[in-house]
Amino acid sequence: MSGPRPIVLSGPSGAGKSTLLKMLLREHSGLFGFSVSHTTRNPRPGEEDGREYHFVTREAMQRDIAAGDFIEHAEFSGNLYGTRADMESSREPGLFDLVIINDRVDEAYRTLEEALSEEIKRAQAADAVS
Repeated sequence: MSGPRPIVLSGPSGAGKSTLLKMLLREHSGLFGFSVSHTTRNPRPGEEDGREYHFVTREAMQRDIAAGDFIEHAEFSGNLYGTRADMESSREPGLFDLVIINDRVDEAYRTLEEALSEEIKRAQAADAVS
């Protein structure tokens, strides 16, 4: 597979997906990126449009879903969430493909690091050479 391979962090609201992402970005700078999803929910305090989510109206998102502009979408708690097909404009590249479903952040992070340890070492070695 050429190009970046996405990582999918999946879990219930409050499970620690954002915390895992921040840990990866901090501890392995340059190896991981972040795709900014779209949602129809209102921003929470401190959230900024384009950083945590692209906050859009339900009407706009439904129109774009109908037009085939989203590669995935779902409704949760009365709000729509999704990833646009043209996500290249909304993300930094990542290198790895992994799905994590877990409620415990510490355990999930250890599992993630263990699963990616060889890939991380190879990426860091390649980066040091270039």
